Amino acid sequence: MNPEIQLETQRIIIRTRSFLDIITFGNWRRILSLDFSLGSLEEKTIRISKISVRRYELQTFDAVEYSYQLLGSISQEGMDHEHEEFRVGLRSKSTGTVYPLAAFRGTASTPSGLGVWILSIFPASFRASDNRHEAEARSLANLLCDKLNLKLT
Repeated sequence: MNPEIQLETQRIIIRTRSFLDIITFGNWRRILSLDFSLGSLEEKTIRISKISVRRYELQTFDAVEYSYQLLGSISQEGMDHEHEEFRVGLRSKSTGTVYPLAAFRGTASTPSGLGVWILSIFPASFRASDNRHEAEARSLANLLCDKLNLKLT
């Protein structure tokens, strides 16, 4: 499941959603709050038995990390289906490690083999795949670059 992102004028709130969040009725999640007026990143981790909070200064990050990972692919009925993940994070100035903010998962479909030939004859038969996950990840990365005056890596 893709994260839920709430945009405010001086804050971005990112709530992760996963299978554990569903089966525990919201008692297992991670909430990140980037507060630009305070210059801080707050991470709240909610578990069934406890809540932990960590704070980071936004000045400790020097770049916005945007990465892609192919999780798997299959070919079926003249189509290639690729399950992919786009990750957005902040890179630490001192250590170079990436602090993960959000991961966007989805499937991209493209014609292959006989599907390319069928598409050339019947272009209306191809339904464009839903690439919202890629657009959401890219827009979050660009927004962070603009708000924090950082470069995209």
